[in-house]
Amino acid sequence: MGKKKKVKQVVFAFRLNAADRDLIHKAAGPARATRFVLAAALAAATADHKAFEALTAQAKSNLA
Repeated sequence: MGKKKKVKQVVFAFRLNAADRDLIHKAAGPARATRFVLAAALAAATADHKAFEALTAQAKSNLA
């Protein structure tokens, strides 16, 4: 098997209040907040409407 090429990772951070953080955690589901926020940001940045709609559906389900 071939080795996967490592892609250099960087940190992208932002500040938000505790209530918004808690809402993101609820919308994302258990232990998925970082992946949820990353997926939402990339979907918006690339105008990937299907991915954004899938995240919205996930959030609605988790917030119900």
